[in-house]
Amino acid sequence: TTPTTTTFPFQTLSLENISMTDQGLCAFIDSMSRLPIRGSNTVQDSVTNCSLNVSKNRLTDVSVKAFASCIRLLCTLQTVSMSQNDIGNDGAKDLADALGAADLSQHVNLSLNKIGDEGAIASLKMLKHHERLLTLNL
Repeated sequence: TTPTTTTFPFQTLSLENISMTDQGLCAFIDSMSRLPIRGSNTVQDSVTNCSLNVSKNRLTDVSVKAFASCIRLLCTLQTVSMSQNDIGNDGAKDLADALGAADLSQHVNLSLNKIGDEGAIASLKMLKHHERLLTLNL
């Protein structure tokens, strides 16, 4: 039988200011990684140039680590906005490592978090390996 597939559900998804916790973002990531895409059984062949906004929530380094570990599965995220959360140095480093290796996003917003010198330095180092990034807002 032919596997049932669906179209990727969004090109822009805003989950801003919904009191999302680490558990909620991890559940979202898990759901997205299991979603079949037209002509594929994985999300890897998904729509390109999507935007994800999870600003103004209660996300911490825990969910950012989960997000970073599967960032390539979600899609070619042109814009990632995680501003106004509780993300610290570890989350910034995890995200910088993932984005630097994937070279996917053009705009990253981590402003108004708890990122200190270590996270900022890791993010700046990522710029050397990330040719597509146009905007980095810390």
